[in-house]
Amino acid sequence: APELIKLLPDLASFFPGLTPTLQLEPEQEKRRLFDAICGLLSDLAAAQPLMVAIEDVHWADDVSLEFLLYAARQAQKKGTFFVITYREGDDVARLSRWLAALDRERLVVEMRLGRLTREDVNLMLQAIFELGRPVHGTFLDAIYLVTEGNAFLIEEVLKSLVQSGCIYLEGDVWERKPVEELSIPRSVQDAVARRVEG
Repeated sequence: APELIKLLPDLASFFPGLTPTLQLEPEQEKRRLFDAICGLLSDLAAAQPLMVAIEDVHWADDVSLEFLLYAARQAQKKGTFFVITYREGDDVARLSRWLAALDRERLVVEMRLGRLTREDVNLMLQAIFELGRPVHGTFLDAIYLVTEGNAFLIEEVLKSLVQSGCIYLEGDVWERKPVEELSIPRSVQDAVARRVEG
């Protein structure tokens, strides 16, 4: 707690009288923080095995990747395992180096998830919108073309379309504007930006 309060000052209200630890040199401070977080994970794993899920590591900075490598080394002995997702194609150099380090130290089992087929996208849309019938071909084609079967992007595009009113609930049934009137985002960044701005 004394270490984490420096990151999350609001925690101080839960620990009256607790003061943050003294500031050290940046590298020492980083190591102490890494140890504090790993200590917390270790304490949680002492009661029962612990799974930590971290998504979109392709967007992580160098220090975050350094921590995850450090935590993976510690977790091996402590009953903790990480499920980490990243998107291929966004392999920046630091992510590639990090993945190589995990491989070298045999800290990882990699599972590649392929893109969804057009039929998979159809089933996904049917499940999301609770449809008892296949999705109309032109709408399905538009979604599949933009997302290329990327499940995350499908969700973000659909959220964006719902938020913009292009897809809407009428009574208990989902309806949509005609395909030519839909404003479909062309990327994940577009989809997320539209939702944040809306």
